[in-house]
Amino acid sequence: DGKPRVFEKRATFEHLTALLVSTVVSTTLVAPLKRLKILMQTESMYPTRVGGSKYLGIIQGIREISRTSGFKGLWRGNGANILRAGPAACLQVIFLDRLRSERYPVPSLSGYEAVVIGGLAGLAATSFTYPLDVAHARLSVQTGSSAVGSLKNSSTLGRGHLFRGLLPTYLGVFPYVGLSFAVYETLRPALPKRNDGSGLPTSLGAIICGTFAGGVAQSAAYPFDTIRRRMQVYGISSAGYSGVGAKTLMATVQNIWRTDGLRGFYRGWLPTMVKIIPSTIAGVATYEHVKTHIVDMRLQNFSRIAPAS
Repeated sequence: DGKPRVFEKRATFEHLTALLVSTVVSTTLVAPLKRLKILMQTESMYPTRVGGSKYLGIIQGIREISRTSGFKGLWRGNGANILRAGPAACLQVIFLDRLRSERYPVPSLSGYEAVVIGGLAGLAATSFTYPLDVAHARLSVQTGSSAVGSLKNSSTLGRGHLFRGLLPTYLGVFPYVGLSFAVYETLRPALPKRNDGSGLPTSLGAIICGTFAGGVAQSAAYPFDTIRRRMQVYGISSAGYSGVGAKTLMATVQNIWRTDGLRGFYRGWLPTMVKIIPSTIAGVATYEHVKTHIVDMRLQNFSRIAPAS
């Protein structure tokens, strides 16, 4: 029918289990880069630190985290992040499946339909897991706290603090989903195809194209991520220093522009781009391995109970 086929994987047990495990593995693998990114995004909120910027690049930044927090400090906040990322990925697939079956029962969707459904599913999954994202951000800039402590020790943060920054998150969803889909669909015709006659790109081609499309989309939506992170950690002290900033969207934008200018919206961009490739490769490899293992186990169990012919 000429429409691109998207969201073909249903919310099956095999798919959700493999997705959950692969998300945890890939998230944990790049956790040091994730923490470095958040520290870069929020560093200028703590102007009382002496000596200028502490995180000047990826290698130097990783060394600085290791020096001040120890090797384990590179993974500070990862527990809260995997508790968020795994369920969020599965919820997004479930919401995609539900929206598609109710609103668009055909297996093929137009680009507009795909962006709308993908965006709505992303919004829903984000809403359910957002407090854990807040805990992850606060743990990343704090020392000597736990996820529970970072959520409970919040009497001075005001009402609704667990959902602070949700608005810029929502605003960034549709630009990210739309641009990612547009770039991928533009490049897909040029990708090498499988030899099975399906017309689908090879696994390597899909990974390369998806990585590039995700990088472009993340770059475009990155300012929303910076605004979100700074709103999430507003009022949180770090290493004994009190942060300055704002808890509303417009006030946060003004604060970033006043202290850092345009580049302030893109602090931490490089670690974000660097982590895309290892995260994608680890995620795809783990997903395929886990799903194959589950299918093999089911076939073995079926062969034991199936009656002999």
